[in-house]
Amino acid sequence: MAPVTVLLTIAGLGVGGAETHVVSLAKGLAETGYRAVLASGGGIYQGELAGCGIPHYRVDMKSASPPALVRAAWALRRVIAREGAALVHAHGRIPALVSEAAAAAAGVRFITTAHAVFAAPWHLRIFSRWGEKTIAVSPDIKEHLIVNFGVPEERITVIPNGVDVARFCPVPPSPGLLRELGVAGAEPVVACVSRLEGALAHVALSAVEACSSLLPVYPRLALLIAGGGKRASEVAGAAAAANGSAGREYVRFLGPRTDVHRVMAAADLVVGVSRTALEAMACAKNVVLAGGEGFWGLVRPEQLGGLAADNFTGRSTRRPVTAGALKEAVREFLELPPAVRRERGGELRRFVEENFSSAAMAQKTAGVYDELLAKRGGPRA
Repeated sequence: MAPVTVLLTIAGLGVGGAETHVVSLAKGLAETGYRAVLASGGGIYQGELAGCGIPHYRVDMKSASPPALVRAAWALRRVIAREGAALVHAHGRIPALVSEAAAAAAGVRFITTAHAVFAAPWHLRIFSRWGEKTIAVSPDIKEHLIVNFGVPEERITVIPNGVDVARFCPVPPSPGLLRELGVAGAEPVVACVSRLEGALAHVALSAVEACSSLLPVYPRLALLIAGGGKRASEVAGAAAAANGSAGREYVRFLGPRTDVHRVMAAADLVVGVSRTALEAMACAKNVVLAGGEGFWGLVRPEQLGGLAADNFTGRSTRRPVTAGALKEAVREFLELPPAVRRERGGELRRFVEENFSSAAMAQKTAGVYDELLAKRGGPRA
């Protein structure tokens, strides 16, 4: 029996948590009996999709102007017809809006995934579409959808982000990798992995300042910054200025990368949130939870259950990221005995394996597809 085709839609395929989630889901669905096709505005992950034989169609879903929305909806309608998609699964507010229209025109099913706590002013609520089923990546997002968007609880399924634990795994860095990244001989190596836009860029800038203030005590310290976005040049400039002041290149600005697992392999400590935090934990790395929505600090194994409630974003703390807070969190890690660092890293890895694997995420998502497609003969919700 031929696999059922699902069209996944997202605004772009640049570096980011939702983007990586969609790529992981597309690859994982093949093991569940579904065939994934993607439509997006394109980006760095297109090559990875092509290498896996996953079709990709370039559709602009970033503009909210009426002509752009109409063009996007009709483009998706053509993709549905060409690929024989039975279901459209949207990720993001504008992709959901145009995907609903395309799915309705084609007479196919439509669902969404909510990756964040979306702003909910009245004019945005009017244009938000959540599908016949909605997947929320954390319990607090589910609650937000119910309270602020009126999505019926019975339509929402919580499915956490999934990490490819075979790709993100504990691997000692090779001397060649350390030379490639410019951190051979450095100790310790801190990695900051993030989209470099808005408040997330502030985290990277704060990491540069925090590590700079630690150099007198840890003169061999190095900071790797991986990511891209609208403020990437600002972060790169701050890195260059810090290196000039230090008299050596202790900050390495790497730009956007699809080989984040290799960057993490070279690090002793990773600064990030959400998917980045999970990927780092899968690599058995200690993590400082710091992002655009809040700051938690150095993660301890006994805190993991509570941190999962807001998708490891730190937003429940309402504590802002500052250079001083980051400095103290990094210092706390550096003062741990090596054996404690390794033990914690192992516990973090086991937690991700048991609760956040990409295989489990794909299987649970396929279960939502199964439930919806079983209603094919009935009326659309």
